[in-house]
Amino acid sequence: MKIAYVLYFCVLLLFTACFYSTSIPKTAIDKQLDSVAKTSMRNDSAITHFSVCHIIPNRDWDSIMVIGPYSNEASFKNVAIANFDAVKDTLLSVSFNEGKCILAYIKNKNVISYSIVNRMPIDFNMGYKDINMIKKTECSLMGLKKRNTGELTVQRGMKN
Repeated sequence: MKIAYVLYFCVLLLFTACFYSTSIPKTAIDKQLDSVAKTSMRNDSAITHFSVCHIIPNRDWDSIMVIGPYSNEASFKNVAIANFDAVKDTLLSVSFNEGKCILAYIKNKNVISYSIVNRMPIDFNMGYKDINMIKKTECSLMGLKKRNTGELTVQRGMKN
């Protein structure tokens, strides 16, 4: 009888482990980015104000981690993410796709959601670093700079 209980427990544990998901929800913001890009391109200014906070539906986060192309596990060595092991496959999923970035929304040092965004029309890869952090308090200080190529790049340090 004890063997049956042990066997039952092992099967239950195996079943739970196979179907337990540590995935994080994906947040689509492509339409919002396209709208912002069209408005910015019609503007005659070289730099326009851009508040990233207003395009993200779920605003329950402390900061945004921008993960650029070619990021790898070593890129995260100085980033304190409590649930990194559970989400690293998701965060590194586009690491070899030059045309995409991941925006990971962080709350209390945990990734709670993410977006995969094209680097066109708006490029979030500020300064071409692997990883950039945007604090919620910086949202109103962001801008979009027009490049000669017609691309828009996210910039820090705008004044209200």
